[in-house]
Amino acid sequence: ARDRPLFVRGNHKQPAQTVPRRFLEAIDAKPFETKNSGRLELAEAMLHADNPLTARVVVNRVWHHVFGRGLVATPDNFGKLGETPSHPELLDYLAKRFVEEAWSIKKLIREIALTRTFQLAATPTAKAREMDPDNRLLTSAHIRRLEAEAIRDAMLQVSGSLDRRPLGGSENSDSNRRSLYVRIIRNRLDPFLTVMDAPVPTSTKGRRDVTNVPAQSLTMMNDPFIVSLAERLARRVRDDERLKSAEAQISQMFQLALNRQPKPVELANAKVFIDDLAALEKAGATPQDSWRDLARAVFNLKEFIYLQ
Repeated sequence: ARDRPLFVRGNHKQPAQTVPRRFLEAIDAKPFETKNSGRLELAEAMLHADNPLTARVVVNRVWHHVFGRGLVATPDNFGKLGETPSHPELLDYLAKRFVEEAWSIKKLIREIALTRTFQLAATPTAKAREMDPDNRLLTSAHIRRLEAEAIRDAMLQVSGSLDRRPLGGSENSDSNRRSLYVRIIRNRLDPFLTVMDAPVPTSTKGRRDVTNVPAQSLTMMNDPFIVSLAERLARRVRDDERLKSAEAQISQMFQLALNRQPKPVELANAKVFIDDLAALEKAGATPQDSWRDLARAVFNLKEFIYLQ
């Protein structure tokens, strides 16, 4: 093992001065005293008690995934160009507890999830909206869209198709297993996950992009896999012998997808939609699967893909 030169702007054809094997210069510029690669020393430096960065980065990323926004809103950048913490004392406290609890992410998530802040509703008061329009002070929950994998898993769950087997290798994108097991091929990414902002697996991504583009709505309506899930949801409610009426079946569809009963106007509109398509079929129009199309409409509700 030996020290390597700095490549100017990443160009291996422009070597500059030799850089010794060491930790981040801003924290500890002393070179490692080793004849080996320095990887072991780097790992020890990252977890050293004098290093304030690693525990805070981990805690901030966990907070980001739980709340939708980190205490430092730039989880990939704790430097000068990143944002300052909204709650620096809280970040320090959680980082200290995290280390004391043997770096247990499970205990960290449990502590965060038991807080009052985690249990807040997404609707702020008028005063909070005026004083904290960006909700940096966490006066309410952040409204945020489910991640691409969670949207796919939710549709599988609602349609009654989700395969919860934890064992086995990767699967094709039309598999009924959780999105965690969908095969990732760099030059042939899953179209649905990609259009819903799943990151490209060529670099790390601490905070995903959240876009709102027409391709997402078109995919949610027309993707063959989603259409098949809508058909399964439709069969699930139509084949339930306990549901004796169309109103009961519509109510069950809303209960499965949104965890609530439909409002009277929603129930009435859905019933009219089903009846109108049935009338068109009787009049000789192209046959339509009205229940499947209703299920697709439910999948496309903002309430289905957003956390509030």
